[in-house]
Amino acid sequence: MAIPRFTNTECKGTRVGILKIKTMNRIHGLRNTAEHQTWRSIKYRCYNKAGKDYKHYGGRGIILSDEFKNDFLAFYTYIKTIENYNLWLTDKNYSLDRIDNDGMYERGNLRFSIKSVQALNTRIYKNNTSGYKGVSYVPRDRKYVSYVRENGKQKSLGHYHTAEAANIARQQYFTPQIQIPHN
Repeated sequence: MAIPRFTNTECKGTRVGILKIKTMNRIHGLRNTAEHQTWRSIKYRCYNKAGKDYKHYGGRGIILSDEFKNDFLAFYTYIKTIENYNLWLTDKNYSLDRIDNDGMYERGNLRFSIKSVQALNTRIYKNNTSGYKGVSYVPRDRKYVSYVRENGKQKSLGHYHTAEAANIARQQYFTPQIQIPHN
Protein backbone atom coordinates (compact mmCIF):
# COMPACT_ATOMS: atom_id res chain seq x y z
CA MET A 1 0.00 0.00 0.00
CA ALA A 2 1.39 3.37 -0.95
CA ILE A 3 1.77 6.02 1.71
CA PRO A 4 0.55 9.45 0.54
CA ARG A 5 3.33 11.96 -0.15
CA PHE A 6 3.17 15.63 0.77
CA THR A 7 5.39 18.55 -0.10
CA ASN A 8 7.40 20.20 2.68
CA THR A 9 4.82 22.95 3.11
CA GLU A 10 2.00 20.44 3.47
CA CYS A 11 3.88 18.54 6.19
CA LYS A 12 3.94 21.51 8.56
CA GLY A 13 1.48 21.84 11.40
CA THR A 14 -1.33 19.40 12.07
CA ARG A 15 -1.28 17.85 8.61
CA VAL A 16 1.45 15.43 9.75
CA GLY A 17 -0.69 14.26 12.68
CA ILE A 18 -3.67 13.63 10.42
CA LEU A 19 -1.50 11.74 7.95
CA LYS A 20 -0.01 9.61 10.74
CA ILE A 21 -3.42 8.61 12.09
CA LYS A 22 -4.82 7.79 8.66
CA THR A 23 -1.71 5.85 7.72
CA MET A 24 -1.73 3.88 11.00
CA ASN A 25 -5.37 2.90 10.48
CA ARG A 26 -4.58 1.66 7.00
CA ILE A 27 -1.51 -0.26 8.12
CA HIS A 28 -2.84 -2.15 11.15
CA GLY A 29 -6.32 -2.86 9.79
CA LEU A 30 -7.65 -3.36 13.35
CA ARG A 31 -9.98 -0.39 13.61
CA ASN A 32 -13.17 -2.44 14.08
CA THR A 33 -11.75 -5.00 16.50
CA ALA A 34 -12.58 -5.47 20.18
CA GLU A 35 -9.02 -4.43 21.02
CA HIS A 36 -9.31 -1.12 19.20
CA GLN A 37 -12.76 -0.43 20.63
CA THR A 38 -11.39 -1.08 24.13
CA TRP A 39 -8.43 1.25 23.54
CA ARG A 40 -10.72 4.00 22.20
CA SER A 41 -13.11 3.56 25.15
CA ILE A 42 -10.25 3.88 27.63
CA LYS A 43 -9.05 7.05 25.92
CA TYR A 44 -12.58 8.46 25.98
CA ARG A 45 -13.04 7.76 29.72
CA CYS A 46 -9.61 9.13 30.61
CA TYR A 47 -9.36 12.21 28.40
CA ASN A 48 -12.82 13.43 27.33
CA LYS A 49 -13.90 15.85 30.08
CA ALA A 50 -17.42 15.95 28.61
CA GLY A 51 -17.79 12.15 28.87
CA LYS A 52 -20.18 10.76 31.48
CA ASP A 53 -17.51 8.53 33.05
CA TYR A 54 -14.62 11.02 32.96
CA LYS A 55 -15.07 11.85 36.67
CA HIS A 56 -14.45 8.18 37.55
CA TYR A 57 -11.33 7.88 35.39
CA GLY A 58 -9.51 10.95 34.05
CA GLY A 59 -11.05 13.07 36.79
CA ARG A 60 -9.37 10.81 39.36
CA GLY A 61 -6.05 10.96 37.53
CA ILE A 62 -6.39 7.60 35.78
CA ILE A 63 -4.77 7.77 32.35
CA LEU A 64 -3.14 5.61 29.70
CA SER A 65 0.60 5.24 30.02
CA ASP A 66 2.70 7.27 27.60
CA GLU A 67 3.54 3.99 25.86
CA PHE A 68 -0.11 3.27 25.04
CA LYS A 69 -1.74 6.71 24.83
CA ASN A 70 -0.97 7.40 21.18
CA ASP A 71 0.19 3.96 20.06
CA PHE A 72 -2.62 1.48 19.57
CA LEU A 73 -0.25 -1.17 18.20
CA ALA A 74 1.81 -1.10 21.42
CA PHE A 75 -1.42 -1.52 23.43
CA TYR A 76 -2.64 -4.29 21.13
CA THR A 77 0.67 -6.17 21.24
CA TYR A 78 0.77 -5.99 25.03
CA ILE A 79 -2.80 -7.05 25.82
CA LYS A 80 -2.39 -10.12 23.60
CA THR A 81 0.19 -11.36 26.14
CA ILE A 82 -2.10 -11.00 29.18
CA GLU A 83 -3.57 -14.16 30.71
CA ASN A 84 -7.20 -14.82 29.67
CA TYR A 85 -6.87 -12.74 26.49
CA ASN A 86 -8.41 -15.56 24.41
CA LEU A 87 -11.27 -15.94 26.91
CA TRP A 88 -11.92 -12.20 26.65
CA LEU A 89 -12.31 -12.56 22.89
CA THR A 90 -14.98 -15.25 23.23
CA ASP A 91 -16.63 -14.76 26.65
CA LYS A 92 -18.52 -11.51 27.30
CA ASN A 93 -18.15 -12.00 31.06
CA TYR A 94 -14.47 -11.04 30.74
CA SER A 95 -13.23 -7.49 30.39
CA LEU A 96 -10.01 -5.55 30.77
CA ASP A 97 -9.44 -4.54 34.38
CA ARG A 98 -6.81 -2.54 36.25
CA ILE A 99 -5.22 -4.57 39.05
CA ASP A 100 -4.68 -1.41 41.10
CA ASN A 101 -8.02 0.35 40.70
CA ASP A 102 -6.38 3.71 41.41
CA GLY A 103 -3.51 3.07 39.00
CA MET A 104 -3.24 3.91 35.33
CA TYR A 105 -3.65 1.75 32.26
CA GLU A 106 -0.07 0.51 31.97
CA ARG A 107 2.06 -2.62 31.68
CA GLY A 108 1.76 -4.79 34.77
CA ASN A 109 -1.50 -3.18 35.90
CA LEU A 110 -3.85 -4.79 33.36
CA ARG A 111 -5.64 -8.12 33.42
CA PHE A 112 -8.66 -9.78 31.90
CA SER A 113 -11.11 -10.83 34.59
CA ILE A 114 -14.75 -11.64 35.17
CA LYS A 115 -17.23 -9.25 36.77
CA SER A 116 -17.21 -11.00 40.15
CA VAL A 117 -13.45 -10.47 40.44
CA GLN A 118 -13.78 -6.87 39.31
CA ALA A 119 -16.47 -6.29 41.95
CA LEU A 120 -13.83 -6.91 44.61
CA ASN A 121 -11.56 -4.40 42.90
CA THR A 122 -13.52 -1.20 43.44
CA ARG A 123 -12.50 1.88 45.35
CA ILE A 124 -13.73 2.78 48.81
CA TYR A 125 -16.09 5.74 48.52
CA LYS A 126 -15.64 8.92 50.55
CA ASN A 127 -18.70 8.27 52.73
CA ASN A 128 -17.52 4.77 53.74
CA THR A 129 -17.27 4.42 57.52
CA SER A 130 -16.28 0.75 57.87
CA GLY A 131 -13.02 0.93 55.95
CA TYR A 132 -14.12 -1.98 53.72
CA LYS A 133 -15.82 -2.06 50.35
CA GLY A 134 -19.36 -3.40 50.54
CA VAL A 135 -19.56 -3.21 54.35
CA SER A 136 -21.71 -0.72 56.29
CA TYR A 137 -22.47 -0.22 59.95
CA VAL A 138 -26.17 -0.35 60.89
CA PRO A 139 -26.58 1.63 64.14
CA ARG A 140 -30.10 0.30 64.79
CA ASP A 141 -28.79 -3.30 64.82
CA ARG A 142 -25.34 -2.42 66.20
CA LYS A 143 -23.89 -4.68 63.55
CA TYR A 144 -22.10 -4.50 60.23
CA VAL A 145 -23.90 -5.58 57.09
CA SER A 146 -22.04 -7.07 54.14
CA TYR A 147 -23.51 -6.59 50.67
CA VAL A 148 -22.82 -6.98 46.97
CA ARG A 149 -24.41 -5.52 43.87
CA GLU A 150 -25.74 -7.91 41.26
CA ASN A 151 -27.61 -6.84 38.15
CA GLY A 152 -27.97 -3.34 39.57
CA LYS A 153 -29.55 -4.54 42.84
CA GLN A 154 -28.02 -4.63 46.29
CA LYS A 155 -27.95 -8.07 47.93
CA SER A 156 -27.31 -8.45 51.67
CA LEU A 157 -24.88 -11.18 52.70
CA GLY A 158 -25.71 -10.95 56.40
CA HIS A 159 -25.06 -9.02 59.62
CA TYR A 160 -21.84 -9.37 61.62
CA HIS A 161 -20.44 -8.15 64.92
CA THR A 162 -17.27 -6.78 63.34
CA ALA A 163 -16.43 -5.02 60.10
CA GLU A 164 -13.68 -7.58 59.54
CA ALA A 165 -16.13 -10.51 59.65
CA ALA A 166 -18.51 -8.71 57.28
CA ASN A 167 -15.63 -8.08 54.89
CA ILE A 168 -14.57 -11.73 54.98
CA ALA A 169 -18.18 -12.76 54.22
CA ARG A 170 -18.13 -10.50 51.17
CA GLN A 171 -14.81 -11.89 49.99
CA GLN A 172 -16.06 -15.44 50.53
CA TYR A 173 -19.08 -14.72 48.38
CA PHE A 174 -16.71 -14.15 45.45
CA THR A 175 -14.05 -16.69 46.44
CA PRO A 176 -15.61 -19.55 48.48
CA GLN A 177 -12.29 -20.93 49.77
CA ILE A 178 -11.89 -18.07 52.33
CA GLN A 179 -13.06 -19.14 55.82
CA ILE A 180 -15.23 -16.85 57.98
CA PRO A 181 -14.26 -16.79 61.68
CA HIS A 182 -17.22 -17.64 63.91
CA ASN A 183 -18.36 -14.89 66.31
